[in-house]
Amino acid sequence: MSKRRAIARLLAGGLAVAVALAPAVRAAAAPAPLPSPFADDQPARLAPTLPVPVVEQWLENALSLRLARLADLQAMVGASRVLTPTERAELTGILDGASAGIEALAAKVPADATLASLRADDASMVVDYRVFAVVSPQVTGVLGAAALQARVTAIAAVEPGIAAAIAAAREPRRLALEAQATDRELAARVATARSELVGQPAALLGLDPASYPGSRAVLAAAAAASARARADLAAAHSDLQRLTRLLATGPQLRGPRRHRHHPLA
Repeated sequence: MSKRRAIARLLAGGLAVAVALAPAVRAAAAPAPLPSPFADDQPARLAPTLPVPVVEQWLENALSLRLARLADLQAMVGASRVLTPTERAELTGILDGASAGIEALAAKVPADATLASLRADDASMVVDYRVFAVVSPQVTGVLGAAALQARVTAIAAVEPGIAAAIAAAREPRRLALEAQATDRELAARVATARSELVGQPAALLGLDPASYPGSRAVLAAAAAASARARADLAAAHSDLQRLTRLLATGPQLRGPRRHRHHPLA
């Protein structure tokens, strides 16, 4: 092999190695990425090479996002007209406690001078409060269940009057039978929706940050039950519309005028 050819082969090999190593060199030189400020599953894994000011700014943002969410939830609880006094008091206590804790961390972070202290504050933000992983779905779950229960109660209040009007009807028989069947469907759907909601607020209010990750199963079950109850009530809505039309058909099937405006309209 000629000397020139040997040199060319060595250069080609060196170039191939350099190309292969380039991504690794770039990766090593790039700063470690910070996790999402919304992350609530576990404390952030902060690389020791991260500058303290960068981590401090990231943590301040994460705390601000949590305070904003807690403020939104407090407004929702305050505006709700369907919560029981006990539910309102318990939710208010949960939100007030979380807000006070996050505010204390937000006041402490600017004075943190080391990565270790910032790590400790991040761990407290996540493990002690779980604003996004537990508190937010807990509060919205209770609010949602309370709203659905209010719809069940509203239908239950008017259904006996509708049933009485149907029972008193005789002609035309075909429409009377249709109204009776629809009313039975309505009653069954409302009963099913009510059963889906039983125990939901209590189960959700029993959660706290320390219950995570086991609380995920409770939150998922409550969300699924509310979805089923919502579907049942949507079907009940259709039943009420159908009954409204039937009760407005003919003098014998015409019920009290107030039934034209059912609680889900």
